[in-house]
Formats: sequence, C-alpha cells, structure tokens
Amino acid sequence: MKLILVSSLIVLSSCSLWRETYSRIDVESEDSPFTVKSLQGNQEKILGQTPLKIEPQKIIEITNDNHVLLSFTRPGFVEQRILLSTKDRDRHHIKVKLVPMKWWSDRLSTEARDIIEHVTGQTMAVQRLIKVKKFDEAEASLRNLLESYPKISHFHSLLGVVYYFKNDMVRAKSELKLATEFNSENREAQALLKKMEQIKQ
Repeated sequence: MKLILVSSLIVLSSCSLWRETYSRIDVESEDSPFTVKSLQGNQEKILGQTPLKIEPQKIIEITNDNHVLLSFTRPGFVEQRILLSTKDRDRHHIKVKLVPMKWWSDRLSTEARDIIEHVTGQTMAVQRLIKVKKFDEAEASLRNLLESYPKISHFHSLLGVVYYFKNDMVRAKSELKLATEFNSENREAQALLKKMEQIKQ
C-alpha cells in the first residue's frame, strides 16, 4: 500500500468560488530538496525540484476543476499531497517538511494508513459536490464523516461552507468556529468567518 501523508493545507474549493484570478504557487522545503509533481486522475507530471515557483500559465496547464493537486516526494520519505484552489487571488506559499518513511512506518498502523487514504478520497468527493452545488448531498456526506472523525478541522470547514452557500449563517458560523478550535491555523475557516463579519456590517 502506498503511504501518503495528507497535508492540513488543503484549500477549500468553495471558499474560492467568488475569486477569479489565477495565483502563483511557491513551494519550498524545510530541509533537503524534493520533487514536486502535479496529479490529474491517473496522470502525474513532474514540475521540478524545490525551491519551485509555479507561475499562473503553468497552473492553467495542470488544473482540474479549478484545483491543483500537488505531490511532494523524495526517496525514503512519505509522500505528501496538497489540494489547492487555482482561483485564489493570494499567492500560495507552501513550506513542506517530509517525514522519513522509517519514522512514519514505525508509528503508523495499517488501519491508520487506510483512514488517511479514506479521508483524502472523501474530502475530494465532497469538494466535487460543492463545486456542482449539490449542497444537500455534501451536507449529508460531511455529517456522516464527522460521526467517524469529529475532530477533523477541514470537515467542519467544508460543512461551514455548505451552510454558507445554503444561506444558513448561524450554522455556518458554528461549524467554522469549530474548525478553528480544532485547528487554530485553519486559514480558510478564518477567512470565511471574516468575510461573514464584513457582510454583516
């Protein structure tokens, strides 16, 4: 089984629906350089080694439904993946530290690896539902996921976004606050909460 570490930097697709400009993506490593790839379905494309600047024109070439799925790899280390919106006006600056495979394997059970892969797949499935405005289906999926993983900040963020687009601001605010409680660095939840406050004013 291929081991993949899912980064907490996944960017909400729906939070960026009101934005229109492709951004630049800067990627750097905290230690030794690693390879950056883009993933589209079963295809992968090597973009280069860190430090790497991915310009808007290149982003357009590798985008899929207004998203870019990046993979970071180095022999002997666990692969990391990050899903980014390509319609964020702000430049993405990503700093990644890969985890040694031996360290990770010694501490991660097979069951936990399955959970990581399941969470990754479900996150992308929910984001696709939000993208096509199937908010009721997205809400049902997220509620089921939160029964199993109640402390995953990103699921609360996504549910907050669903409520936002359903114009249920009370529940949207509640879920987004939970997202920031479980992860104080959840910038997407913070940004949407700030936007809601500005609209309210």
